[in-house]
Amino acid sequence: MLDEEDYYLTVATDAHNAVNNILAAKGYTVDNTDGRMDTDGNSSLTYKYNNPKFDSTTYAVSANGTEIKNQLSDADINLYEGTEDEITYVSRNDWEGTLPQSILKMKLTEQMIEDLQDVQYDPDDYEEAKMPTMKAKNGKKLVDMIGLSYDDEAWDELLDQLSFRDMVSLIGDSFHWTMPLESVQAPGTRDENGPQGLTASLIASDKTEMDATAFTSEDVMAATFNRDLMTEIGKVIGVDLGVTTLLGWFVLASLLINEIRSIVENFVEAGFNVPAVLVKGLEVADKVVNKDQEEE
Repeated sequence: MLDEEDYYLTVATDAHNAVNNILAAKGYTVDNTDGRMDTDGNSSLTYKYNNPKFDSTTYAVSANGTEIKNQLSDADINLYEGTEDEITYVSRNDWEGTLPQSILKMKLTEQMIEDLQDVQYDPDDYEEAKMPTMKAKNGKKLVDMIGLSYDDEAWDELLDQLSFRDMVSLIGDSFHWTMPLESVQAPGTRDENGPQGLTASLIASDKTEMDATAFTSEDVMAATFNRDLMTEIGKVIGVDLGVTTLLGWFVLASLLINEIRSIVENFVEAGFNVPAVLVKGLEVADKVVNKDQEEE
């Protein structure tokens, strides 16, 4: 069901160009928008459809007679039956007029309270469900799975070795890491980074802590439908990783110099004859490294 108004359809390489095409069909250009459009769209790729009248009957029921209802009405607070509050949602079409000026207060309806209950599993719905095999003694290790295909039966044998506690730990305790699983000899891992870039420093040092380029979430990336843009993001992440790697080697060199210098100083205090050139060289190296760190 469509409201009575104009609708625009277009094809484009990504969402950004799609908007430019529609703006072009409406008569907008880079010049008459004071540069708010970064490039002119292609109106020839746009189709305009006018719905002259709102039709609430033609598609009111499906082919088998089932009433067609909005399945996402609970996403709009204003559509809840019995609500006493009118909510104004922020809109890019009117930033100043829709941005909230005060704390929003509202009275929840019984339906809202019910929908807010975070209940996604009812055991009564699964009385006949078959529980998976757990704690099996199949002798499989995670390292044995390297090179196996996705459909290999060995994966089922490996998963059968997991306990219920293993599953809860692996899924529930997985913020920036994976927990070790002794049942399949799986080591714990750190998963700090991904398609959004380096989200945490790979080096645990205040002096060498560095900021990397942060990108938007994967769903927004996908909405662009722009493979070339994703390639460029990958290149930038590669640059960040390269810089971080070099910094890591620098820190490692600093730690080695400090450790060796400490050992040499202990030898000197113990009365051993240590070449002066070695002591002096370590002092110079230490000063150079620490100076570079302070400048950073």
